[in-house]
Amino acid sequence: MVDLTFEQVAALARAVGLTIEDTDLVEVTHRLNVVLSALETIEVPSEKAEGSALWLAEGWDDGP
Repeated sequence: MVDLTFEQVAALARAVGLTIEDTDLVEVTHRLNVVLSALETIEVPSEKAEGSALWLAEGWDDGP
């Protein structure tokens, strides 16, 4: 994934009603790009593992 630009991060913030000061925009952009890069490395299992808490994301009725 290509890193988000300062302008893209500022636009995303505005879209959810946040304002990021120019003095903070560099740091916020860097941190968001690091988090997004880390999320790309997470492997999501294709099936529920026995004893897994993944059922929580699917609904309470599907749990063990």
